[in-house]
Amino acid sequence: MMVDHASRKPRSSEKLLFPVVGVVTGLLTFAGLQFLWPLKAAAPKASETIATAAPTQQPQKSGPLPVLDLRTDTGNGAVTVSWTISSGVQGSYITKAIPEDKKLETRECTTLARSCVIDGLTNGASYTIEVRSEDNERALSAPRLSQAMPHPDILASESSALWLDANDTSTVGDSAAEPGSPVSKWRDKSGRGYVAAQTEPPAQPLVTTLGKLRALKFSGNQNLTFGDSRLPSGSEPSTLFVVARLDDPNAAASCFEHLLAWGSAQPGGARIVYKGCSTPMGYVETYDTNKTMQPTKEWPVGKMALLSATVTKAGIGVRMNGSPSYSWATPSDVQTNTAPRQTVMVGGAPWWKTQAGWVGSIGELVVLSGEISTGQQAEVEQYLIRKWSIS
Repeated sequence: MMVDHASRKPRSSEKLLFPVVGVVTGLLTFAGLQFLWPLKAAAPKASETIATAAPTQQPQKSGPLPVLDLRTDTGNGAVTVSWTISSGVQGSYITKAIPEDKKLETRECTTLARSCVIDGLTNGASYTIEVRSEDNERALSAPRLSQAMPHPDILASESSALWLDANDTSTVGDSAAEPGSPVSKWRDKSGRGYVAAQTEPPAQPLVTTLGKLRALKFSGNQNLTFGDSRLPSGSEPSTLFVVARLDDPNAAASCFEHLLAWGSAQPGGARIVYKGCSTPMGYVETYDTNKTMQPTKEWPVGKMALLSATVTKAGIGVRMNGSPSYSWATPSDVQTNTAPRQTVMVGGAPWWKTQAGWVGSIGELVVLSGEISTGQQAEVEQYLIRKWSIS
């Protein structure tokens, strides 16, 4: 009898004697019947090796490249920011100007280049400049930080004859002097290259702090000078800005405390900014011409103040903290004729030497040459008033 093993199905009473335990099959002959059943694969011996695919090596992620050599150049309501990176190609850069005054908004630019101009800023406001690089996976580098304060363009123009800023630590002393340190040099920022200096230690002003800003403290017999100046002379127009704090408790009784002076001690031969004699009033005159002046604004004691003035052939107009104080017309017998290339003194007057000097702090001095518009004068005033928190 022939049995069709291929088509035969086991009866329900038949049982498989070997359970399925692997994926390898074996052949069993039993009672003339052949069965295939799975065999469990034998474990390899210790001496045997099994070839496996090597794992794919994932590329190492370098992350965003660090920002280096951050530089800021300020202008009118704007700052130009530039930087470098160590090497390689970076995706993009995110630059922010974050204001210290939270009432102002943060400005931002994103660029593929390594420089950026952020505009829409407020002159005289302090900003933290933050630059981060961003790779293609949107990861950001650690921030590189700097500080910036926008200013009116005229301060860095050809009209700028003198610009001394005590809060710019790079211009004060041989290095960034600490508060209380004597100052032997104060460098000009106008581009004219002046250095106001004092070689005698007892006559050197000291670094001081006024809020978050730095100034130079004078005690009445301290000053800084530079000679052969090209500050406005003859009857050439000029506009002066002086930010200072008067600390003399006897301001109403003391006599003549000079802030800035140049020229000669001849009637009409100089330009002078000072506190008057036996009065706290603020004066600007051309030497021995104050008798007919009638100022209406005092130097406030213990507070930063801004005195600004225009000096022309026709006369002088003086303002205190952005408001008019007085106007004075040049008399026919004493014309404005400032002596040229004379010594300039900060904190005193050259003809008084170490006497009749300023008692208090000086933060910033600006002299602009030539005629400037009332709008330009107002821009500089507002810049200084905001910067020095003058009210």
